[in-house]
Amino acid sequence: MKKLRAFAVTAPHWIKSHNPDSQTSLNSREPFSLQNAIRLCVKAASNKEDEWYESNWSCRERLKESIMLYEYFQNQLDDYISRIQSIKPNLIVICTMTLGYPGAIEIASVARKTLGDQVFIAIGGKHIIETTFLDESGELGGNKSCTLRQMIRGEVPKVFDLVVSGDGEEVIYELGKIIVNLEDKFSVSSVLKKADSLALAKGNWIGGYIESNEISYLVGNEPLNQDILPFPCEFFYSKSHFPVFDSDVTFHAYSYMSKGCPFDCFFCSEKRQINGMMSQSSTAPNRLYQQFSVVSEKTKAVGHKASIFVEDSVFLGGNVKLLDKFHTLMEGSELDIEFGMQYTVDLLQKESHREAIRKLNTIGLTYVFIGIETNVEEIAETMNKNTDKKTPWMTKAKSIIEFLHSYQINCGFSILYGLGETHRKRIEILEQLKKWQSEFQQPKVVSLNLATLHPLQQDGDESFTKWGTSSFSDYLPIFTQIFGEASVMYSLKDKYIGTVEELKEIKVIYDNLNKLN
Repeated sequence: MKKLRAFAVTAPHWIKSHNPDSQTSLNSREPFSLQNAIRLCVKAASNKEDEWYESNWSCRERLKESIMLYEYFQNQLDDYISRIQSIKPNLIVICTMTLGYPGAIEIASVARKTLGDQVFIAIGGKHIIETTFLDESGELGGNKSCTLRQMIRGEVPKVFDLVVSGDGEEVIYELGKIIVNLEDKFSVSSVLKKADSLALAKGNWIGGYIESNEISYLVGNEPLNQDILPFPCEFFYSKSHFPVFDSDVTFHAYSYMSKGCPFDCFFCSEKRQINGMMSQSSTAPNRLYQQFSVVSEKTKAVGHKASIFVEDSVFLGGNVKLLDKFHTLMEGSELDIEFGMQYTVDLLQKESHREAIRKLNTIGLTYVFIGIETNVEEIAETMNKNTDKKTPWMTKAKSIIEFLHSYQINCGFSILYGLGETHRKRIEILEQLKKWQSEFQQPKVVSLNLATLHPLQQDGDESFTKWGTSSFSDYLPIFTQIFGEASVMYSLKDKYIGTVEELKEIKVIYDNLNKLN
């Protein structure tokens, strides 16, 4: 049997940062999506009867040193090289968003140069889901930024041995078993000879690879049973702390109803059209409750006070019955955990949803994060989640603050620039939030993003292989400081980015807003 040495990494979406410590944007320090992708493998590594048991992930310390989230390629390159030289992984799993795709290419290329044919490199994540899919005839589709087609055309070096679109949990698990059970000497080609074994993997997925300069692929279409899969919180202790919570540490949780949002807003990579409809909804509250129980037990054991932020794009899909079911589960327990969630402007206008929020507040809900995006009514009217267009968008936003404030529930607002607004309107929305902070001490948190292009399974002109903002750009320092996502190259077509001086003006107001934390 071969010794399995695995390494998993979230690709950096900035080429570098001039001063990483100056970042004030709202970004997670946990590679939560990556942890979800490898959760089955990590669980298997603790089972003596499983092939993954002899891997480096069976040891908690070695697991910790081989699961990485990188943000800035050049700043963190030496750390990456040092780790792969030390671990010498024969399996690397890369997870990437679209702005991180150039970073994924870079770190895969470095691994290939460093480790040669002695490492098998798989890539997945949101960008791959958006670029590798089946067309209406059931054949492999893919747009200009499909990684498999880019490697065939020579636009991307052939550094990705397997491209996984969709549910990767069991695919990665089966891939590790193939490596362990190789009879031939390890090489990329020897692993690919056994690729048919990946068909055992459950989930809705596509696994593509290049063979004799042609694309081969397998398709999985047996849905995962989320009720029996493990949770990242079982294996990973959080390093994060959200200042909005009165706790020592903040964990992430997820209902596993969908990879995205129940809405279909035109600008968003979380849109339902890409990520699919909700599934296994009836048991979603149970899955959340189980995660709360795990976190409570783990943190009490070390004397920590925990909080949890639920990563659903909309908490439990915005389904009031599911919210009430979760409330009932928590109310009947002895769990005492402060938690936060994401919700939408229009849902919180409805009395049934407000009543559900009031009930959740009694069992620990203290924070609600909401995407208000814009103060331009013409833009707001185009958003799919803006279901009631009779009431002005910002009027509804204020009513949310008033409602949450009355129950001492903190709120955070996400703003998305680059949708067509002017610089004056950008300043105005920040000034409005400042007024609300003076009146209500809310919002506690403000997040800024600059709208960027996403493949979204559509034909387009972009290959996304170049960094969104070059290391020489005057925009890069300000981008990395105040935006979670921003790009010069991939800003929305014909939409205003703003000058560097204008963005610096925004930064002054923005930093002052977030001092309320």
